[in-house]
This record gives sequence, structure tokens and C-alpha cells, in this order.
Amino acid sequence: MTNQVEKATSGGDLLTWGIMFGLLVIVAAGLAIWDIKSRKE
Repeated sequence: MTNQVEKATSGGDLLTWGIMFGLLVIVAAGLAIWDIKSRKE
């Protein structure tokens, strides 16, 4: 029983970190593209 709970928790943490990391990458990419566009003008 304890092992199942630990596995579920680690799986949830992995999903949460994956989403957070994905959002960070999207924001960083968006800022980089916006910075390049604003420099061209």
C-alpha cells in the first residue's frame, strides 16, 4: 500500500514539473522571439 502511494506521488510530481518546465520554455521562447522582433524595428 505504501509503495503504491509513493509511486503515485512521484508520478504526480513528474507531471507537475513537466508542465512547469514546459511553461517556462514557452515563456522563454516567446520573450526571445519578441526581443528579436522589437530589435528589428
